Amino acid sequence: MGPIAVGGKRTNNRRQAGKGQRTVDMWKKHQTLEELQSACHSTLVASLGIEFTAVGKESIEARMPVDERTMQPMGLLHGGASAALAETLGGAGAYLSVAEGTVCVGLEINANHVRPA
Repeated sequence: MGPIAVGGKRTNNRRQAGKGQRTVDMWKKHQTLEELQSACHSTLVASLGIEFTAVGKESIEARMPVDERTMQPMGLLHGGASAALAETLGGAGAYLSVAEGTVCVGLEINANHVRPA
């Protein structure tokens, strides 16, 4: 199995602006992919092989391999790994959305797996 990817909508990394409107960058902090990735060194993110792949004006994207680190014994993607990928993106987006010197962390995540892959 290959990597899975989750991210925001793709519109050339811009909000669609109407006449007389400018595009808006929603992030209050600006970091490179390398800076985001290096902040995750020696964490669950690194252990699961999650890799940030894009940061747009209103989106953030990452991928995670489906391999022995992220699979159930039956060979399917583990639901907890999917939740960890979602929490990673949510946390990174929250971090980038708050002012410098402000910390933002996730408090709760809920995942429902309604059918097998």
